[in-house]
Amino acid sequence: MGHNCIIHHEALTYPYPGFAAGDEQEYKHWPINTQRKNLLTEYGITAIRIHGSADEICIYDAFAEQLGLIKPIADNGSDIYSHKIFASPVPTFCECLRHEKKVICTSAYRSTVSSPHRPVRRNGLPWGGLG
Repeated sequence: MGHNCIIHHEALTYPYPGFAAGDEQEYKHWPINTQRKNLLTEYGITAIRIHGSADEICIYDAFAEQLGLIKPIADNGSDIYSHKIFASPVPTFCECLRHEKKVICTSAYRSTVSSPHRPVRRNGLPWGGLG
C-alpha cells in the first residue's frame, strides 16, 4: 500500500536491548534480527518504538476495555507503579478465565489458584510488566 513507517510497542529485535548486557553484538547477528533489519532496509521502512508512551496513552485502558473492565472502583494515579481495580464482570475464577480466554482469543491459560469456583469480586490491573 506504499506505507513506509511502522509505529510499534515492543522492541523489534530479540532479546530486548539491555536484556543481557554485554552480549548486544552477538544478538545483532541472530537470524531473526538480521532478517528484520534487512527487510526494513530493503523496503525503506522507518520503525518508531513508543513503548511507555503507548502504555500511558492507550494500551492500559484499551486492555481493560477489551476485558470489559470499564469504570475503575479504585485508581491510584498514573505513574509507573499505578494500578486500577475494577468490579469483576463474572462471579468465579473459572468464569474469569473463560471470559479472558475468549476476549484475548487464546486457547490456553496457566493458573495457580486451587479452586476454579473461588469467588471473584474485583479485578486488578497493575501497570505493564508489573501485571
